[in-house]
Amino acid sequence: MKKLIYFSVVLVVLIAGIIFSCKKSSTILSDSDKSIPTAIAGAKATCACAGGQTSCNADCLFSDCCVCYDPKVSDGACACYWGLAICKSSKKATEARTAVLNKTIHFQPQRFADYLQYLESLRLNTTGLKGQYNKFDKTKSDISHDQLEITQTEFDDLYNSYNSFILTLDQINLARIKNYIDHQ
Repeated sequence: MKKLIYFSVVLVVLIAGIIFSCKKSSTILSDSDKSIPTAIAGAKATCACAGGQTSCNADCLFSDCCVCYDPKVSDGACACYWGLAICKSSKKATEARTAVLNKTIHFQPQRFADYLQYLESLRLNTTGLKGQYNKFDKTKSDISHDQLEITQTEFDDLYNSYNSFILTLDQINLARIKNYIDHQ
């Protein structure tokens, strides 16, 4: 029963985080549009999808992402998870074809560094999260816009570390973090 209550609270907090900290858009492009993902240096992550595909993007505090997918064979979703953009596509259970997936992920290392300082000011253990953050090659950043295009693997590693961190927090610290993210 205790696990069910805990799971319910985490689910409600996750949904609230998605609703309050992210903008989502979706566009269907024609066959004449470019079929490669594009990312403009310093801009929010955008995708130029193949004809018949659609895309969604998430514009969050610490990262932006977009993903292209064919709605006939796959589902796509973009959202914010405690300030971290998540864009995913998965094949529909009824489809045997492989879905085409194009994805762009931008990360804002300075915003995340400021966030880590805030978390440390709350006396929270950020060792794992900071270790993951320090793995990024921040020399690739667009200095004028402080953005770094990262790979799916880099994002997955950061997300897993961040999710583990979030799951250790009590309701008071979750509320503090939500307030920080909402007011940046």
